[in-house]
Amino acid sequence: MRVVLVLGLVGCSFSARTNGSEPIRDASGDAPDALIIIDAPDARMLADCPTPAANCTLLANTCLPETSCYYRCTTNRNWEDARVRCHDDGMGCLVTLDDATENSCLSAALQPDTASNRYWIGFKQTVTTVEPAGGWTWACGTSTFTPSPPWGLPPPDNEPNDLGGNEDCAAVVNNAGHWIDADCDSTLDYVCEFPR
Repeated sequence: MRVVLVLGLVGCSFSARTNGSEPIRDASGDAPDALIIIDAPDARMLADCPTPAANCTLLANTCLPETSCYYRCTTNRNWEDARVRCHDDGMGCLVTLDDATENSCLSAALQPDTASNRYWIGFKQTVTTVEPAGGWTWACGTSTFTPSPPWGLPPPDNEPNDLGGNEDCAAVVNNAGHWIDADCDSTLDYVCEFPR
């Protein structure tokens, strides 16, 4: 169920109504000059998101609140530790990005808050595959989305590039949601996703 909240600007204050209530009127009985309509998820739906662990923040009303709870975690961890923390702290898995819209939305939501400007996602390469672009799979879920190789960074980076021969985990660089392959032992912020 979705609740539509309509805010009417009346002078310097506002009044509100929800679906099915009487129209907004100012003190003289006239309709307000402007209306702001906010289509927000039902509050009961948001209550279903697990409580964030220490150093993690629930990104409420971000991206796809009908289908997922997203958590920004700012304790730098290597990829495997981040994956385990998401699970053990009850916040699901490292995020699985299902399409370009979700990728861009999370990147925009995290950009001001992610100090390292990079965060782990749940995409990892099996070590026995052809480098640099073969054998990438999601830790959770079955998404087929990846940005078209190269993963968005301009030459000479051309990610994934397996720089140094040991870059088998994916991270998002917060400039427009570009992906990189990185050393799985690097410590970065991470994003957990709890499916609803």
